[in-house]
Amino acid sequence: MSWRYSSQGGPDLYPFERFSESAKGVLTLAQDEAQRRRDSYIGTEHLLLGLIRQGDAVGAAVLKNLGIERARIRAAIDRMMQANPREVTQQIIPTSRVKHVIELAFEEARRDNSNVVGTGHLLVALILENDGIAAQVLRELTLTIDSVRAELAQLKDAGVMETVGGLGRPPILLRHLDLADERGKTIAIDILFPPDYSEQQCTEVASRIENAVQGRQS
Repeated sequence: MSWRYSSQGGPDLYPFERFSESAKGVLTLAQDEAQRRRDSYIGTEHLLLGLIRQGDAVGAAVLKNLGIERARIRAAIDRMMQANPREVTQQIIPTSRVKHVIELAFEEARRDNSNVVGTGHLLVALILENDGIAAQVLRELTLTIDSVRAELAQLKDAGVMETVGGLGRPPILLRHLDLADERGKTIAIDILFPPDYSEQQCTEVASRIENAVQGRQS
């Protein structure tokens, strides 16, 4: 499969050398998802499936931090694909919606003043595209463009980044807690977890912190 594309129909290529290693991985995994499902096209749903499989990437960390589970994404995509079968083509090629997502990802990188197009930009682009299966699934899971951009900004402020050479700091898992102490005073806490922490480990640590702040015994 080739990701060759030009809006003018010419032989130009997207400047994929500006993609982070993780973002390039998402494209490869999207093709793998299409082949595994025996689809003869690559749609936004395959791109989203590739993104959640790229577990060490910023985009996947954002989804996890916002409570969007991989299993829920897969289940929603399966349901929508069964309800909206696509016409079979002779060659696995990206759909026009996917091409638009790629364009939007480059625009989002420019908006972010970044020379590198990362998985976070791809995630934003999937939402901005608006009409594809991926956008429909993310809306169904109540993901908003504002919440994603806010999460990306927090990770960026924490020094998390993706690079073309793959040498960036790995994503940090972030958990937000809005708590009140035993006197009712509000305390907001952001907990940064190492990327190898499981969901259960994050929940257990967050629970201990919540108990301590609220004056309860763990």
